Amino acid sequence: MLDAVNSRFQGRGRAAIISMPWNLADRPNLPLGILKSYLAKHGIAVDVYHLHLTVAHRLGRKLYDRIAMNWCLGEALYSTLYAPSEKESILTSVNANDDTTKDLLSDLERITVACLTEINFSKYHIVGFSVAHLQLMASLYTARHFKSVYPDTTIVFGGRGVIGSMGKNLLNTCSEIDLVVNGEGENTLLGLCNLLDISSLSNSERLARIPNLIYRSCDGDLIETAKRTSVDLVDHPAPDYEDFFTEASTLGISTMETVLPIEASRGCSWEHRRNGKQPMACAFCGLNAGWHDYREKPMENVIREIQNGIRQYQVLNVSFVDSCLPESYRDQLLGHLITADEDITLFCELRPDFSEKTARLLARAGTRKVQIGIEGFSTSLLKRIGKGVKAIDNVYRLKLCMTHNIPFQYNLLTHIPGSTKEEIDETMINITRLFSFQPPHAVPFFLSRGSRAKSCPQAFGINPESLDQKTSGYLPSILADKKVTEDVSFECESSESITSGPLKEAWDRVVELVEIWSNIYQTVYHRYGNQHPLSFRRTDEFITVTDLREDDRQFITLDSMDMAIFLTCDSIQNIETLEENFDKTLLSDTLHRLEKFGILLREDDQVLSLPVRAPLPCGVSAKVY
Repeated sequence: MLDAVNSRFQGRGRAAIISMPWNLADRPNLPLGILKSYLAKHGIAVDVYHLHLTVAHRLGRKLYDRIAMNWCLGEALYSTLYAPSEKESILTSVNANDDTTKDLLSDLERITVACLTEINFSKYHIVGFSVAHLQLMASLYTARHFKSVYPDTTIVFGGRGVIGSMGKNLLNTCSEIDLVVNGEGENTLLGLCNLLDISSLSNSERLARIPNLIYRSCDGDLIETAKRTSVDLVDHPAPDYEDFFTEASTLGISTMETVLPIEASRGCSWEHRRNGKQPMACAFCGLNAGWHDYREKPMENVIREIQNGIRQYQVLNVSFVDSCLPESYRDQLLGHLITADEDITLFCELRPDFSEKTARLLARAGTRKVQIGIEGFSTSLLKRIGKGVKAIDNVYRLKLCMTHNIPFQYNLLTHIPGSTKEEIDETMINITRLFSFQPPHAVPFFLSRGSRAKSCPQAFGINPESLDQKTSGYLPSILADKKVTEDVSFECESSESITSGPLKEAWDRVVELVEIWSNIYQTVYHRYGNQHPLSFRRTDEFITVTDLREDDRQFITLDSMDMAIFLTCDSIQNIETLEENFDKTLLSDTLHRLEKFGILLREDDQVLSLPVRAPLPCGVSAKVY
C-alpha cells in the first residue's frame, strides 16, 4: 500500500517539510505531524524532518533549552549566520557579543550544516518550512542553503510566523522563498503537491486556485489567493509523529523526556464568542491571527488521539496546544482521563473562569502544569485589554490551583499602553494583598502584529504613526525594517508615556513588588517546606489560620460567626447574598476584621477569603479526601 502511495506521489514530485530551531526540543512539531497525516489521507506521502531535535541533541539539551526560552537570542544567532558581516552589531543588540557566544555560533553553524548535508534533499521538488515562534532566521538560513545547492527546489514558508503582512514582506525581500502559506496549510500544500509541474511558477492560473497562498507573478508582483478556513476537524486524521519519536529513540532519548502535542481545537473560543460577528480577542493577543473561526474536534477523537499516541509512541506526557482547553467538553474529557488506566501527565491553558469542579478534575487527571491567562490585578485594566474578568476572579483561580495543588504559571503584564496611574496603583495595592499566592512572571506589554491593539492603536493609547518605527536589532539589516516579526515597536500617544516619566516609574515599582513577592514566597517554602504562606485548618467548631508571610509566624483563630462567614467566603460571594444569611451588622464587623487581618479580599460588592486549606502532610490537598 505504501509503495503504491509513494509511486503515485513520485509522479508529481516529492515534498519535504522541516522544523528548525528553536521549536521546543522535547516534542514534535505539531504542523509537521498534521500535514503528513492529512496529505497521506489524500494519497500523497511527504517526508518530515524535525531538525530542531537533531540540533538540540548535538548542541546539548540544556544549552538548547536556554536559548529556546530566550526571546531574541536564538533569532540573533541564526541572523549572524545569515549575515556574517553584521555579527558584531547583531550580537551586541542582544548583549551577547562575547567569546562564549562566538564559540557557540561556530558550533551551531557546524551542527546545522551537518544536519542538512546528511540528508539527500536533491530528490525533493518542494521543501516547506514550519515557521512559528523563534523559527524565522533558522528557516531563512536553511532556505538560502537549499537555494544555493538546489536552485530548482521550490521553497515554501508557512506557519504562524508568516501570516498576513509578515509573509508578504518576507516574500518581497527574500529571494530564497518562492511561496508563502497564508493561513491553514493542509489544502494549500495538498494543492501544491498536486501540481504536475511545481517548478513552473509562472502558471499563475493554477496557483490562483490554491487557497491561502501568496506568490510572485511573472512581473514580480505579489498575488494573494482567497483566504479560506477549509479544514473540517471532525474528520481530520490524527497527526503523524512517527519520524520524531523514531529519531528520538535513535538518539537515545527516553520517551519519558518527550511530550505528545494534542490539538483539540483551532482558534480561540473567547475571541470568537460573538457567533460570526467581528472577533473580540484580548487586546494584546495575536496568536490566532491565522484562524477566522473557532472549531473543536469531537471529544471522542481527542481521546482516541491520546490513547493511540500513548500506545504507538510510549509517551505519557500530554500537552494540549489549544488557546484554552475546550469548555464544551473540558470536564468530561478530564473525567475520562481520570478513569483511564494510564498514568499520564498533562499541560493545558485556561481562562481564569474555571470552576472548582474543573480544578478538582485537573488535579486528579495528572495535570503537571496549567497556564492561566491572568495578566492583571486591576479590574479596570483587565476590562481595557478585553480579558472579561475582574481582579477578584483572577485571585480565586490562583486560590483554586493552590488549594488543589495544581502546578501552574501565569504572567502579569506590565507597562501597558493607555494604563492610568489609578490602575497601576490598584495593581500595586492588590499585589501587596497576594503575597501568599504563587507569584507571576512580570512581562512587559508586547504589541503583536495580529492583535486588536495593533489594528486599533489609538483605542489603546498607542500612537499609530509610531508603529514599526524602530528596527529589530537582532535581525540582519536586510530584514530589520521590513516588519517580518510578530513584535511591533510603538510609542504611546500621551505625553505621560509608559517608556518614560511617572507612569514608567509606577510600572517599574510594580516589577519591583513582584520581585519582593517572589522573595517572600520562596523564603516561606525554604523555611517551612510544604506549608502554604497563608493556610487554614478546620474543625466543626473553629478554624486556625496560619500566616507565614512575615518573619514571625502568626496564628488567627476563628469560631462561631467569624468561622461561618470565613468558610462561606471560601469562594467569591456577593455581599448582598451574604446579608440574606447573616446579620448585617455582625457581617460588616466580621468582614472588616478579616480584611484587617489580611485574610479577606474585597472588590466592590464581592468578597473572597484568601487562605487556602492546608494540605495533608503528604502534600495532597485535604479537599481530595
